[in-house]
Amino acid sequence: MLAFIPYPKYVSVSITGDFCELNCKYCRGHYLKGMIKAESPQALYWLARRLAKRGVKGLLVSGGFDKEGKLPIKPYLSALRSIKEELGLVISVHAGMVDLETAKALRRSKVDVINYEVILDDVVMRDLMNLRDKGGEDCLKSLEALIDEGPPFIAPHVPVGFHYGRVVHEFEALEVISDYNPYVVILLIYTPLRGKGFPPPPLYEVMNLISYAKRKVKGELALGCIRPKEFKELLDPILIKEGLMDRIVLPALSLIRKYKLMVVGSCCSLPKELLVDFL
Repeated sequence: MLAFIPYPKYVSVSITGDFCELNCKYCRGHYLKGMIKAESPQALYWLARRLAKRGVKGLLVSGGFDKEGKLPIKPYLSALRSIKEELGLVISVHAGMVDLETAKALRRSKVDVINYEVILDDVVMRDLMNLRDKGGEDCLKSLEALIDEGPPFIAPHVPVGFHYGRVVHEFEALEVISDYNPYVVILLIYTPLRGKGFPPPPLYEVMNLISYAKRKVKGELALGCIRPKEFKELLDPILIKEGLMDRIVLPALSLIRKYKLMVVGSCCSLPKELLVDFL
């Protein structure tokens, strides 16, 4: 099993600062606050140059989404191509919903990886993400566009328990994803912010889903960076001991030492071909 600790070799950048037009009820821009800000293509390019000089080897480009669930990435694509060609950084993008044209443009910009959340639950999309006229079918259309015409590596993420703390359509999402034979599937577990909001999903529901994912997914299975503290304390040791995950992000240092986990200094979405410089 690999333990992923992204910082300081792999950093997250928000191209919208702390602002998100979508303003999902479970985030409200919270996760953007921990990212480095680069709110213009020029700012992103020069930030990448400074980071590369400091030894950074990869960027996760993210930010707030618009009302259509899209990251406003198009003005930045030329800068991303220059960053890739001149600096050789590994680039992953959390793009949100995309159309076929955007998928092709992301490929032309030489982005390596797209992190894409597969949500087939209309309640989550409409009530919690504020995507009033979107549903699971729209999510799948974006995924298909990325797989058919997007960058070479697409890393599906499955948000778990975002339906008011219950596991509802996640099994369906895993079933659909498995048809595409992804090299990795990443699970994100709903985490209340500062104790507010609905509680996280019951531990037994999460374990049932993980057991199903382990059987269903042919590629690697990863436990991503979003999960409650109590899950880290209770779930992480079980998953590591039983070998139910191939990758785990930010486990406790004591677990890394106890189980002699190999540490990788990158985002957990990277394929094996791109991990060499991050070991």
